[in-house]
Amino acid sequence: MSLKINYLLIIVLTTLLFATNEAQAQKKGKILKTKTGLEYVIHEKGKGDSPQDSAFVEMDLILDMKTDVVINPQFGPGILNNTYIQGTPAFINVDMPADQPMAYITEILKQSKIGDSLTIFVHIDSLFSGMPKNQLPPFYEPDKIIEMHARIKHFYTPEEFKIKSEEMRQKMMQKQQEQLQKMKEEQERAEAEIKSEPFLTEEAKRIADYAKDKNIEIQKTEDGLFYHIEKQGEPIAKGTEIKVHYRGTLMDGTQFDSSYDRKQPIEIPIGAGRVIKGWDLGIPLIGKGGKGILLIPANLAYGVREQGPIPSKSALIFEVEVLED
Repeated sequence: MSLKINYLLIIVLTTLLFATNEAQAQKKGKILKTKTGLEYVIHEKGKGDSPQDSAFVEMDLILDMKTDVVINPQFGPGILNNTYIQGTPAFINVDMPADQPMAYITEILKQSKIGDSLTIFVHIDSLFSGMPKNQLPPFYEPDKIIEMHARIKHFYTPEEFKIKSEEMRQKMMQKQQEQLQKMKEEQERAEAEIKSEPFLTEEAKRIADYAKDKNIEIQKTEDGLFYHIEKQGEPIAKGTEIKVHYRGTLMDGTQFDSSYDRKQPIEIPIGAGRVIKGWDLGIPLIGKGGKGILLIPANLAYGVREQGPIPSKSALIFEVEVLED
């Protein structure tokens, strides 16, 4: 009795082991070859239709260049394209001319089915054939084999693909419009914030604290500009071309620009909207031949825009010297 039980147990264990090994082998996939020698692995066989008279294949794909170089930060190291992240499938014309890049993978796609999941091992030169050496990307290595992981989603005849392309174009336009509208609304909210009473009150306090810490006696205009005059200059008519030496810093003392460092003053028409509003308001207060400090709130500077090293919503400090000539 015990021998019979042991025998049955061995059969069961053997069956389970065989099934496990078979599943692992299927998951790993067997490397297949086309007539031309192109290697590929089918991970999962689809149960959908085959291309028949279709000319275009819709598929999701990950194009792995087998490198540690970050080609696109959106996708991560080594990935040239990832339609899952990108949100737009790839389309390949299986009837493309033989001299087109990657044309030779169409022999696999023509025999695929909807639902197929496969990896195609592609020669890197098939992507960059004909490209001048000085234009090749940094991850290019001669004779390198890269991997295209694909899942077949649909096949289209030329007529069906034309309709599909127009649908996608319309969706893309709608998405772009929605994104632009969202950006516009965010911009408007941010601009409203820097003009709001709470923001202006807090910023005025920070500027006043800054002036007190630097022992600067300041005045304030009705527009909200703070300024300090070290030397009063002569009146400047609106639109007058003037030369100004300046040094610009953030509230934390970080310098972002200086004409003194360049040893070259700038020449501008004052009051003509060619500079930030804080300058158009402040330079005439100092006057030609004068010298002073402009403490400019964000709404009179660059507002919510980032400007090079200047962060969004930044109050700016300018030491200015309006030259005689």
